[in-house]
Amino acid sequence: KVASRLGVGAMSLYTYVPGRDELVELMVDRVHSELELPAADLPWRTSVEHQVQERWRMYERHPWLLDFNMARMPVGPHVMDADEALYAAILRTGLQGSDVVSGTNMIIWQLLGAARSEILEADETRRTGTSAEAYWNSRASFWETYFDYDRYPAMAAIWSAGGFDDEDAHAFDRLLGRLLDGLESRLPR
Repeated sequence: KVASRLGVGAMSLYTYVPGRDELVELMVDRVHSELELPAADLPWRTSVEHQVQERWRMYERHPWLLDFNMARMPVGPHVMDADEALYAAILRTGLQGSDVVSGTNMIIWQLLGAARSEILEADETRRTGTSAEAYWNSRASFWETYFDYDRYPAMAAIWSAGGFDDEDAHAFDRLLGRLLDGLESRLPR
């Protein structure tokens, strides 16, 4: 797609970059330039929520990013700008050092996992024509006929209490809120 957009042959790209890995790193950095970074004076939680929403939209526009090893992000200026903004927001909590890194990693890892799940689910629905709800409804007889309450007591207790029926239990905003609540409970007084 990059070669096509530039109007050159695919192999011509390697005149400008040494190889595919370097090209992908440049693409990752370029995509991060689309992020609307928050004002530096926002309260930390508002800033984090804004940045997470921006990254989520970036993953929706560019789902190929979710295949990239996020533990080896390129050190391009746009990636670093995004990281700096998130670290700065967490620093405003009063946390320091490795606590900032841990808090940031929890947020990013939760975001990546949720984005992968949601985007893959949307792709699966398009590909198969079957929604997640229809998929699980088609397996309703399993739960009634074969589910072993004694073997899976934790799942049985959650199911009996209606825990799996709560649509919001899987909503990313709710999960992020709980994660930020937990982070907030660890802040210095």
